[in-house]
Amino acid sequence: MPDQKAKKELRIHINKTWHDVIIEYQGKNEAVVTVDNEPIEIKWETKKTIDQKSGTPQSPAIQKELLVTPAQSTNAPPTNSKTITAPMPGKIIGISVKPNDQVSIGDEICILEAMKMQQIISASVSGTVKNVLVQPGAIITAGQAIVVFE
Repeated sequence: MPDQKAKKELRIHINKTWHDVIIEYQGKNEAVVTVDNEPIEIKWETKKTIDQKSGTPQSPAIQKELLVTPAQSTNAPPTNSKTITAPMPGKIIGISVKPNDQVSIGDEICILEAMKMQQIISASVSGTVKNVLVQPGAIITAGQAIVVFE
């Protein structure tokens, strides 16, 4: 386990896309993992690995079960942008806006499921929705446009 408060910067390749990742350990079994400027707070517990062939616990091998909670963020591009993009690859679970809707900063745009957790994508600008570019059930990539404002 790295020292508490240790920091590691990586560039990783996931699903044909490169991502900038920073891991900042906050204490024992806690860290903030930032993927493409989107922080995610994580905690984990240690548990024994089960041998896939025999079904019995192995010692001393261990695995880490991650308990992931999104950190506070707007999950959107900088405020001068008129397009809301996906912060990470995932599946659109629901859309909260439609064309001609008035939206304020912080309003829910959609819900994205990524890494088996749901994340609310919020508006980073106020304005009128011009176009919704995705539908519920759509699989999207990091940086893909979701909503465009007028």
